[in-house]
Amino acid sequence: MRGLTVAVSSTGRKNFVLYRKVAGRPERITIGLYPDLSIEQARDKAEELNGAIARGENPGEKRRTIRAEDTLGELFNIYLEHHAKPHKKTWADDIGLFNNHFNNWRVKKISSIRRMDVVSLHGHIGRVSGKYAANRAIELLSSMFNKAIEWGGWQGQNPAEGIEAFREKKRDRFFQPEELPYFFKALSQEPNETIRDYIAVRLTRLTGLTHMARQAAFMSTCRLHQDPGVAAGSFTALTSAASATLGIIAQQTPAPPASRIKI
Repeated sequence: MRGLTVAVSSTGRKNFVLYRKVAGRPERITIGLYPDLSIEQARDKAEELNGAIARGENPGEKRRTIRAEDTLGELFNIYLEHHAKPHKKTWADDIGLFNNHFNNWRVKKISSIRRMDVVSLHGHIGRVSGKYAANRAIELLSSMFNKAIEWGGWQGQNPAEGIEAFREKKRDRFFQPEELPYFFKALSQEPNETIRDYIAVRLTRLTGLTHMARQAAFMSTCRLHQDPGVAAGSFTALTSAASATLGIIAQQTPAPPASRIKI
C-alpha cells in the first residue's frame, strides 16, 4: 500500500503511519497502534486516506483539528508528528516524559482534564520522580494544550497554564581531573574554529589564568588543531598542555582547583 509504514518508538510501541506528500509538503498521518489495528485494517484505512488525497483533500490538516472528545494520547500523537519532531531536537525526550508520567491519562478525554487534576499530578510526580521531572512534565502538557488551541478546534482552556513550578536548585557540573585529557582532545578536534577558540579563551578566563598563560594555552590548542595528522603526538601534547595549564592554575591562590572547572 502506497505510503503505509510502521513507526517504532524508543519504548517499542508500533504505530501505523501514512507518509505522503500533499500539495508538495510531506505529511505523516498516524493511523493507529499495532496490534490494536490489524495489518488488513491499517491497509484499508491507508487506502481511504490515499483516496482523500487523490481528491485534493489533506487528511493531515483535518487531523490537526483538535476535538473535545479526543484523548490525551491522540493529542500527543498529533503534537509529536506536527510540532515536536519537525521543530524539536529533543522530541524523543517528550516521548519518554509522556510515557513515564501521562500513561494513565492516555485514554482520558482532553475535555475532562481539570486544573486540579494537573496540580495533583504535578505534586505526585514531584514526590515520586523529583521536582525537575515534575516541572518538565507539566511544561510538556501545557505546550500540548497551547498547540491544540493554536491549531483550532479546541475551544477549551489550557489546564496546565500557570501551574506553579517547583523551585529548582541550579545544578553545577565540574570536570574531574581524569576527564581533562579527553576534554582537550575533543576541543582540538572541533571543526568549527569560532566555537573552538571561544571555548579555549573562555575556559582560561574562568580558571583565572594570566594573560600570558591564556595565550600559551590558546596557541597550543590552535597549533594542535592545525596539525591533526599526528594523532598520538597531538594527544600527548594536549595532555602536556593541560598539565602545564593546571600547574599555572595551582600556583594562583584565588583560582579554583582543576577539578572544579565548571562545565
